[in-house]
Amino acid sequence: QTEGTGGVILDTVHCLDLASKQWKMLDARIPGGPTSRHVAAALPDQNKILLHNHRCQDFVLLFDPDSSEFEKQETKGECPSPRGLHAACLLTNTKILVFAGAAQDQSMSNEAFVLDTTNWKWNKVQPVGDVCPTERASPCIAKVSDDCVVIFGGAEYSETGLKPRADVWALDLTEGRWKLLLDDEKGPP
Repeated sequence: QTEGTGGVILDTVHCLDLASKQWKMLDARIPGGPTSRHVAAALPDQNKILLHNHRCQDFVLLFDPDSSEFEKQETKGECPSPRGLHAACLLTNTKILVFAGAAQDQSMSNEAFVLDTTNWKWNKVQPVGDVCPTERASPCIAKVSDDCVVIFGGAEYSETGLKPRADVWALDLTEGRWKLLLDDEKGPP
């Protein structure tokens, strides 16, 4: 564990037993040391959990809950830059979408990437048109279908600090087209 801003950052892994509703700390440790602001997605076909954090450039981490071990999985293709405070969701059993986030220098992104876990290749979503969400960190994301996600909120950088967002966007992955569904004024405060 290391001291972070406002708290302690850990490298431990914990498992929730749904039957007993009790947490158990596993023997596993996150490779590279303590990390925060990462994303994770379950890979049902592989019975593993994918973890992406600020250290991941040409790899992702895979956690095997049966062995409580991590492994580095090399990736290829145009991958997301190292980042945290991003969002991820499973599109299909073999495809994961990663969106937005912030680098350690606090620069933010509005890029979307799809990782195909059958060949471990990243594909950057090339947006069609000029309409897209602003660069941001900490948005929420949800799958609508295998080819469509909805994102909500997050925060973007402004000269006066972080500006919270309450907008809702849909991304059609078949076309690479973003559509604004609700602007900030119609979202929660």
